[in-house]
Amino acid sequence: MKPLQPPDSLHVQAAQGWCELHAFAEADTELDKIDASLRAHPKVIEVRWQRLRQGGRK
Repeated sequence: MKPLQPPDSLHVQAAQGWCELHAFAEADTELDKIDASLRAHPKVIEVRWQRLRQGGRK
C-alpha cells in the first residue's frame, strides 16, 4: 500500500503524539480528520489500535 500523503500523514503523526501524551480525545479528533477512503490504511489502523489499547473506547 502507498504511504499516506499530507494532510492525512500529518493527522496520523499528530494522533500518535497525542496518544503519547495520553490526550485521547485529541488523538480521536486527528484520526477523524483523515479522509474516509484512507481510514483502512495500515498506519491509520495501527494508530487507532494504539489509541484504543492505551485509552479504552471512544
